[in-house]
Amino acid sequence: MADIKISDLTAATTPLGGTEVLPIVQSGVTVKVAVSNLTAGRSVSATAVAITGSTSGTATIVTPAVAGTPTITLPIVTGTLATLAGTETLTNKTLTGAVMNGTVGATTPSTGAFTTGTFSSTLGVTGALTLSGGAGLANATYVSWKNAAGTFTAGSAGASFLKFSDNSFYVDNFEGDTVYRRAASAETMRLASTGFVGIGDSSPTGSILSVYALNKTVPAISARYSSAGFKSGFSVYNTSGYPYISFNSNPVASADTATYDLTGAATKLDMGNGGFIFSGAASGSPAGAITWLERMRIDSGGNVLVTSAAGLGYGTGSGGTVTQATSKATGVTLNKPTGQITMNAAALASTTIVSFVLTNTVVAATDLILINHVSGGTGGAYTINGGCAAGGVTINVRNNTAGSLSEALVLSFAIIKGATA
Repeated sequence: MADIKISDLTAATTPLGGTEVLPIVQSGVTVKVAVSNLTAGRSVSATAVAITGSTSGTATIVTPAVAGTPTITLPIVTGTLATLAGTETLTNKTLTGAVMNGTVGATTPSTGAFTTGTFSSTLGVTGALTLSGGAGLANATYVSWKNAAGTFTAGSAGASFLKFSDNSFYVDNFEGDTVYRRAASAETMRLASTGFVGIGDSSPTGSILSVYALNKTVPAISARYSSAGFKSGFSVYNTSGYPYISFNSNPVASADTATYDLTGAATKLDMGNGGFIFSGAASGSPAGAITWLERMRIDSGGNVLVTSAAGLGYGTGSGGTVTQATSKATGVTLNKPTGQITMNAAALASTTIVSFVLTNTVVAATDLILINHVSGGTGGAYTINGGCAAGGVTINVRNNTAGSLSEALVLSFAIIKGATA
């Protein structure tokens, strides 16, 4: 081989294939080495490494442990970061670009995908993040995290969200209160570590469910039998804080007034100062102002007061009628607290008293009976009274006139419950 200067050699075809050989001196002897062996097994330092060519191959980049935080910047391509059968640990590395083309946690990962990601410090994610799994919970997918001390012990530390195969959702906070928030981080509900629940109350104590309902335009608690049904609710007054139960009404914010929920009448029961007030309102239209009319109250002393013009008494369904057979002394039976008795028309002599028994299971010995002659005879001609016993009343009728009377008297009665203690 003639002596030729290197500068006079013909330029090689690039890129090199790796099979080309070069002469080197090794242990004082000139030997040849393939280009592919020049850096094999050795670390190569470089300010930057540009990887070009086909995007379908595999590029393996290793960074040694050095001071500071090494950074690997990968081109945004469809290639893969690594194809490893084992576990790849990346410590204090920043990965930029399309670092993998598979799904974290996939049962059968695609090429280059991580099957498990372990992060010892803060994990920052820009964009959507979907986490799924279920290790140890065959019928659930979940997300869980450790506490500030870095420990996780179910039942004592950490927290988790779980969604089970039956679509039920489970929230577990092992260290304190569970808080639900909405827009602008405003708290809507709190489940305290004590087991108390607060809605609008960030420190629920003293009751299982605590609701702050002042200045609201809807009841604190309400129920309907259907989406179009009348609303029944529990609310609290703004000025006094006294509670009330209402039907077909909504409170007005910052005022002790209400509006109709649907078309229809409204009802309200107020509670406070040791008493109750029963009120009603005539039928109105949705969102129309309600004018409450007090019907009755029970004051703090236990007195029952009827405060409407309707009065106090028995209603339809509580009464009945019965007709006396054979004679004016024949007993009758009517198991009602009120009703009418039509007496037999047999003769009753002048200044004579006749008695008969009204059998009635409603009556107790301590009760009182109101009884009047309402029709069927000579008005003012009779004296009538009765005495109560357990299960019945003895009714006495006296003819106050100077002659015999044969009249079918109609007597109306009402039982008033009484007591001796």
